[in-house]
Amino acid sequence: MRNGPVRTPLALVATLAILSACASPDPGGRRSSGLRVGERSVRVRPLQMTVAPPASFRVTGPHEFSKREDNGYHFDVSLVSYVSLREVVSVVAEHLVEDAPLNYADLPKAQWPSAAFRARASGCASMTPAAAAAMPAESGMSWILQAGFDPNGSFAYEAALLVAPDRRHEASIELITQVASCGDPAGIAAALNLLRNRIKVSLVPEGSQRR
Repeated sequence: MRNGPVRTPLALVATLAILSACASPDPGGRRSSGLRVGERSVRVRPLQMTVAPPASFRVTGPHEFSKREDNGYHFDVSLVSYVSLREVVSVVAEHLVEDAPLNYADLPKAQWPSAAFRARASGCASMTPAAAAAMPAESGMSWILQAGFDPNGSFAYEAALLVAPDRRHEASIELITQVASCGDPAGIAAALNLLRNRIKVSLVPEGSQRR
């Protein structure tokens, strides 16, 4: 069992996977959870992580808000997505407001980007424009659609999670890519691997400092 807050994936990957209703936006204070966004990359400052998506993707964000979960915990959230017609790369940074440690020891190690990450979610789902438009605000889908994503067809998805040493900051890299069929495991794996290979993720080792 996890100690501390039980967390669910935030953005689009979670919406596709389970349409989670356990979290709701909090209209209260909106404090940045640490994204520094550029046209070609996003840096998650508390975790010393930089994510560079394919250069042709269009950026939307950062979008910042606070949210309250049903278990009573509060999170400051920053969400940025890089979008093409059939693919999405999202980075979600969250800061736990309460003084309680995040614990994801029950999640398996991720194969990508590295073993420092936990595998948070993966799967495949069919989507239509109507279903995409009806997704919760916190999924970020409305911004993703405005950036040019076409939500029509079958889409493979996965999310990799990284937790900061203070165990109160976390970040997820969430991938979505269109596939021919959700019934083709080999095709799903190949499509996700193709997208992964076009993304650069770098971590500054603990104890290192940027100049």
